[in-house]
Amino acid sequence: MLAFTEKLTLEPGSMGEEDAQRLRAVGFGDEDLLEIAVVAAWYNFVSRIACALGVELDSEKQESPVLHGLPWAARPG
Repeated sequence: MLAFTEKLTLEPGSMGEEDAQRLRAVGFGDEDLLEIAVVAAWYNFVSRIACALGVELDSEKQESPVLHGLPWAARPG
């Protein structure tokens, strides 16, 4: 999974079906692939905006609306 997200971050134009197949081969399904791609894309998006504007993000106050709909990202309480 980490190789997939690293490639998505550094070389998004070179992503192909073979990248998805590697994850499927170890048990990830299509919904998992979507979640992995969305989370990686979200953090890349936020990071690039912060870098462009010179903004320091306070990790304790960050709320990710993208993550709220993901079952494994639900916060207790």
